[in-house]
Amino acid sequence: MVRIWAKTIQEEKITRSEIIEIDDNYHSGKFGGFVMTVCDRLDIPTPLVIYSHKFNFTNFNIARFRAEDFVETVDFDMLVLENAIES
Repeated sequence: MVRIWAKTIQEEKITRSEIIEIDDNYHSGKFGGFVMTVCDRLDIPTPLVIYSHKFNFTNFNIARFRAEDFVETVDFDMLVLENAIES
């Protein structure tokens, strides 16, 4: 199971925070599908996923999507996805 902590940030303040559980194991090839699932559950548009997003999430457990990464207009400056690893 993958737990992703999704946060939307506007003017350096968290405007929305939610932990989303996905009943699947993480693999870097599945990252785009995980982003789609998270955005669907948050009811926001899906951003463009590029190599650096996948690389950062896989290696550093965090991916940041700026408003410019979305084709549609969004009401936040950044979407941050963190892998909520249980210790």
